[in-house]
Amino acid sequence: FYGSSADDSLRCLDATTGKEQWSFIAGGPIRLAPTVMQNTVLFGCDDGAVYCLDAKSGKILWTSKAVGKTGGNYKGTRCTPTVEGDLLYALGQFGDLVCLEASNGAEVWRRSLTKDFGGRSGGWNYTESPLVDNGKVIVTPGGRKGAVVALNKKTGELIWQSKDFTDGAQYSSLIAREYGGERQYIQLTGDHVVGLAVKSGKVLWKVARRGRTATVSTPIFHKGHVFVSSSYGV
Repeated sequence: FYGSSADDSLRCLDATTGKEQWSFIAGGPIRLAPTVMQNTVLFGCDDGAVYCLDAKSGKILWTSKAVGKTGGNYKGTRCTPTVEGDLLYALGQFGDLVCLEASNGAEVWRRSLTKDFGGRSGGWNYTESPLVDNGKVIVTPGGRKGAVVALNKKTGELIWQSKDFTDGAQYSSLIAREYGGERQYIQLTGDHVVGLAVKSGKVLWKVARRGRTATVSTPIFHKGHVFVSSSYGV
C-alpha cells in the first residue's frame, strides 16, 4: 500500500508481482505512509480527514471529520495514524491531536499542542506520527513549557510534560526503546538528540546535534547506538 501526493491516490499492489489490485482517490494529496490494521488501511491527506478503506477491495469504510483546520504550507494532516486496540490517534498540521474510534472514525477526545501545552512547531508545522506506549500517547509540542508530553491514551489527560527539555518541535517522530534496563523515549529536534524517562519525562541524556533546515527522519536505535540524520547537506 502506498499513497501519492502527485495524484491524490492510495494504491494496493500485489507484493509478489507488483500488479495493481485497486486504487482509491482521496480528497487531496497523501503525504505519509498509511497504517494497515487487520483488514483495513488508514491514512490522512490534505483535506484534513482520516480515511479507512477495506484492504482487500479499496472500498471506503469511513471518513473522519477534519483533524484540524487546513491551509498553510501543506493543507492537511501529514502524520501516519497510530492504532492500538480500538483507538486511533492522528495529528493535524496546526497541532490538533485527536483520538478516534478505529471502527467508525468517531471522535473520542481532542487536544491542542499549541493551546493546551504551549507548543512551538517548525516552519512547516506539525508532521509527527503519535507514539502509543503502555497506556500513553506521546507527542512533541515543542516549546518553553516542555517539548514532549505524555497523555492518557483513553482520556487525553496530561500525565507529564518534559519541563527540563524545551526545544522547539521539528518533524521527527518519537521512538521507545530499552537500554541499560530502563525504557526511554528518544527524539530528534533541530538542536538535540534526547532520551526521556517514560514515567516522568525527565532527561536521561541529551546530546547537542544541530540540524539544518529540516530535521525530519525518525531516530534509529540499534545495539545501544542511536543513528540520526537530517536533510539539506547533512
